[in-house]
Amino acid sequence: MPKFHPIVIQVYEQLSSKGDFELVFISSDRDDESFNTYFSKMPCLAIPFSDTETCKHLKEVFKVRGIPNLVILFDAHAKVSCDGGVRTIREHGIPVLDLEGKLVGLYFSAHGHRTCREFTPKLVEFYKVLKEKGENHNWQDGKTLNPNVAEVIEDRGLEVYPFTPKKLDELAVIEKAKLEAVLLNGENDFVPVSELVGKNILLHFSDQRCPPCRSFLPELIEAYHTIKAKDNAFEVIFISSDQMPWLALPFGDVRKQILVRKFKIQGIPAAVAIGPSGRTTIKEARMHLTAYRADAFPFTEEHLKQLEEKLEEQAKGWPEKVKHELHAEHELI
Repeated sequence: MPKFHPIVIQVYEQLSSKGDFELVFISSDRDDESFNTYFSKMPCLAIPFSDTETCKHLKEVFKVRGIPNLVILFDAHAKVSCDGGVRTIREHGIPVLDLEGKLVGLYFSAHGHRTCREFTPKLVEFYKVLKEKGENHNWQDGKTLNPNVAEVIEDRGLEVYPFTPKKLDELAVIEKAKLEAVLLNGENDFVPVSELVGKNILLHFSDQRCPPCRSFLPELIEAYHTIKAKDNAFEVIFISSDQMPWLALPFGDVRKQILVRKFKIQGIPAAVAIGPSGRTTIKEARMHLTAYRADAFPFTEEHLKQLEEKLEEQAKGWPEKVKHELHAEHELI
């Protein structure tokens, strides 16, 4: 938060009174102290922490299932896009008339939530620029433009404004073109993604600073070369910044976060297998590479089941009890 405070002060000093965008902070903090600490550094409006009923009501109205969550709505006649919304806002003292003719974002957040702490500075900067631009659009009265634009703001920044379906569709087309554009190979040459069509792909999420990643890397490299020697229609795409013998996304590429969210990557190292058709074969490829090495290829459910059955069959031939020279007096089970 120390780095966040001066940003808020700067934003507050530069806010334009002619702006058409306003923000209402709905906290999910666990205690009053956390809320006060967090909100004291924010330049926007907020629902009082003590007004738990209003916060709960708004979360139910907008079907908030997780945080951070940013709901965009338009109010041209002191109306919001839900029954009872005006009453809810007036109960905690926000002058609704001040929001007339503005695009309003409801920000559901909690200071104790790591992703919220990471997203808030980006949203504040986004808020600052929009207020300075002071753009006006012909909004539809009382319509929720998007139930959660937190992710698209994080990915695309100001490009998502004014959050209309048409704008988001345009960005989706651009994003698709980028995803189908280029990758880097080991010599920093660009490889069109079209060259990977019909191949088995392994997305490798890693970072050399991570001890488990360093432990897993030799296993993956060995498996890569073994599989590659048998089937050239196989490729690994590295999602990080280390030096590897396979393809990689350019360092700092925004597509990394898109892939992390798409495949719900919770930790690293992680490996996701994608089949020749482009469909995800398995999301836990790392576990199977560790267990079966190159034999795990092509990572299909049927193939992995066969490997498991083969291992179980081999285990039947193992002795139930063994003798060891260091434990001559005891049998080991």
